[in-house]
Amino acid sequence: MRVSRYFVSLVIVVAGLSVNGVGVYAQPRQPAGVYAKVLIDEAVASYTGPPENIHICLRQLYHDLLHSDAIQGLTIGGHWDKIQTADATYPDGYDFSYLDDAFIEANKAGKSIQLIITPGFDTPTWLTEQLPDCVWENKVLQGRCGKQQWYKFRESQRADSDMLPLPWDKLYKKKWYAFLEGLNANYAENPAFVAIAVAGPVAASDEIILPTSRNDKHKQPSGLS
Repeated sequence: MRVSRYFVSLVIVVAGLSVNGVGVYAQPRQPAGVYAKVLIDEAVASYTGPPENIHICLRQLYHDLLHSDAIQGLTIGGHWDKIQTADATYPDGYDFSYLDDAFIEANKAGKSIQLIITPGFDTPTWLTEQLPDCVWENKVLQGRCGKQQWYKFRESQRADSDMLPLPWDKLYKKKWYAFLEGLNANYAENPAFVAIAVAGPVAASDEIILPTSRNDKHKQPSGLS
């Protein structure tokens, strides 16, 4: 019973900036070298053993990767909806157990962690349920538009839903910023934490990509291109 390694990829970092607690370190921590990239959702999906042993197997995977002289650390991808499971103020409503597995092993090995945390299509349902749907009549938007469903968008294979909050929605931005503050409070002083990719609250990756007619040829539920 194990976690498959087919999804592990390598990330080469020449230099990078980090998110760290203000005043905690005189110099910013920086990743450099070759990092093994592991997306938590894919790792969990590949697991075939008893549910109660998933964390043991993940930590063994991280241990094996980190004890290679060629690997300087781990790049861990996680989804917002899997980390903040309830609409609550930090630390309530947060489940850091899967990220903690990586940090524990990295600290034991004296190596470092980069994070990729995705919102967008990986936004918690407790938040999307609070956002109004985009309603169109004769191609004219009616009222506030808080979220929009997309059909077969390019990144759908790795997204948790097909519902995308509009990235400029005030409630969405407020909750996303609050989540990042909780994430920072939990890991800013962890010596293994050296970088985080937060390019923008859109899509199903850390890139700023919205579904468009250029990458999506399917008819959308709204009837618009």
